[in-house]
Amino acid sequence: MTAITNYRILLIDDDTKFHQKMRSIFGKDYEFDGAIDEKKATEKLNTNQYDLIWLDLDLAYGDFRKGLENIKPFSELAKGAPVIVVSNDSRTSTVVDAIKEGATDYLCKGDFDIDYWDDRFRKHIEDAKQRQKQAKLTQMVRIVPPKHEKNTPLDAFIGNSSQITELKKTLRVLSQNNQISVLLMGETGVGKEVAAHYLHACSLRKDKPFVAINLSAIPRELMESTLFGHKKGSFTGAEKDQIGLFQEANTGVLFLDEIGDIEQQIQVKLLRFLQDKIIRPVGGKEIQLDVQVIAATNVNLKVSVEDGIFRKDLYERLKSFIVNIPPLRERKEDIEPLCQFFTQQKLNNIAEQSVIDNFYQYNWSGNVRELRNTLESMQIKALILNKDKASIDCLPEELRELKSYTIPQITEQIQNKQKDNTDNAQMIEHLDFVENELKNNSSKSHIAQQMGKTADDLLYLIKKKYYPKNTQLFTNYPCICKAYNLK
Repeated sequence: MTAITNYRILLIDDDTKFHQKMRSIFGKDYEFDGAIDEKKATEKLNTNQYDLIWLDLDLAYGDFRKGLENIKPFSELAKGAPVIVVSNDSRTSTVVDAIKEGATDYLCKGDFDIDYWDDRFRKHIEDAKQRQKQAKLTQMVRIVPPKHEKNTPLDAFIGNSSQITELKKTLRVLSQNNQISVLLMGETGVGKEVAAHYLHACSLRKDKPFVAINLSAIPRELMESTLFGHKKGSFTGAEKDQIGLFQEANTGVLFLDEIGDIEQQIQVKLLRFLQDKIIRPVGGKEIQLDVQVIAATNVNLKVSVEDGIFRKDLYERLKSFIVNIPPLRERKEDIEPLCQFFTQQKLNNIAEQSVIDNFYQYNWSGNVRELRNTLESMQIKALILNKDKASIDCLPEELRELKSYTIPQITEQIQNKQKDNTDNAQMIEHLDFVENELKNNSSKSHIAQQMGKTADDLLYLIKKKYYPKNTQLFTNYPCICKAYNLK
């Protein structure tokens, strides 16, 4: 027998001795729960999740035909878990009827064989798990129809800041070449998929499919099949031909989010497609496609290349058209239009001034996504507290404890960006020197001495003073971040 742990089986049978026998034989490999009648079985299925259901057709009815009526309702309650009939009735007609009613398999008690039964249980459980994973992946894939009625990608790219204005201009220029591959870079939540939608909506492929997938959410063993498809019988659980996302997106755009998380075997196949526009489904033949790839990541792929995680040739292929999406903390003038877009109301109509002040002071590490979630939770809390406008106590804890800054102060900060850029340039000059010295294996104390500082002063300069307020400056300074355990 093959050892299987954590798989739960519900045995529905009125013969308590059979329960004991099955527990003694299979108890080391499966976790058992039992029911002796229809009522108890229904209660168990309503309150618990099982990986496999064993069902006896008799259940003291004395009529196997009546027991067949339980198969369909128990299958529905089982939430995708396979139902195997285990019965004394070996008539062919009963077996056929059980399968027609929805049973996954039929085992006769009179033909009990430990290894064979264990093999059937294992196969059906694993196949069901595979189908559930595939269904989950299907839900994660967002296929946008060509026609957009409300809030089109062109409307949804919200922002009046100079950064967003320039970003839209860049995407419109790139959209005129529907063959190039584009790499979108930015922190989590900045709106990389929104940017991909915008590029698609501006392009010559705007009336063709847009398919999006978060690669980090795909189990490693399903990555190749999900992207490139598979043929029936090419692996366990491949019960029919399945087209992959590349074929779903044919003639249109495929958006691959979190591309830095794919393993090198998939990187090779992706590189081949970018070069030749050819894919090969698992167990199948080569297929020529016409798909524009837009990739996105929140990690520094250059560092991943240096660490041997990401292929250099694939990175070189992608980096020709890199678009950086700025974090929300660098374009806080976009907070008001974003809030109005998400709530369909002006911010001062739904929030007190103290809340607005904190919105502009907060760092928004989760960017636009965090802003949207905050607005939703804030409005719900205001309703619970019977408030016309959200107050400070309607905000998450991290926003409640900020020092209050007024809108005029924030406006002044935005107007002083030129001075900030000068300070940043000086900072970069310091960081260039430190990085070069670290690469040359100089000690921190030696570097500090050359700068006229102590080692502790240098640590403060980088870690305490520069990094918290200017994390974006450290994107290209992996040595510094690593030296001071910065993440």
